[in-house]
Amino acid sequence: KTEKIENKTVRTALLTFTKEEISNLTKLGDVLFIDGTNVPNKLNWLCYPITLVDERLSLQCGGVLFVSRTTSDIFKWFFESLFQLMQRLNIMDNIETIISDEDLSFMKAIDDLNLQRDKKILNVICFWHKMKNLEKKMTELHISPDIKEKIKSLFYRIAKCPKKEIVIQSIEQMKSYSEELNQIQFE
Repeated sequence: KTEKIENKTVRTALLTFTKEEISNLTKLGDVLFIDGTNVPNKLNWLCYPITLVDERLSLQCGGVLFVSRTTSDIFKWFFESLFQLMQRLNIMDNIETIISDEDLSFMKAIDDLNLQRDKKILNVICFWHKMKNLEKKMTELHISPDIKEKIKSLFYRIAKCPKKEIVIQSIEQMKSYSEELNQIQFE
């Protein structure tokens, strides 16, 4: 993707695929994990690997997005380019879920994309990011270390339990440890 910035044409994004990555997308492309690197580099570009999980629960690459800016327009371009590639190569458009961090521009691009599609894509925030957000919030609230551990244990139970009633009970128990936790939305 190139854009006009200060009257100059500048490359702002690059999407790359190998033959193996296209094969992986074809077989495993119903759930995509997309999370950008957060490592400073000399070129100031971010790398967004498209990660897939195979039947042996091994991680496979499905391509890489490089961006110099993280805007919803760039992520919209990414999705449009990905869908065009899938259409051109007769790969079924079978993306059902994208698991990512809480990048607002990324989430907006998915929301905008869903407005244009009959088949909606579910965007799920990954467990690791949710846990980091909870830990940060507990630090801000000055919750004692022993209570933090109890809350984290309940959060792990929520993440791994398929039973709705246990999840609801765990959320209520977490909230009982701190009045301030009642303000957090657990989704």
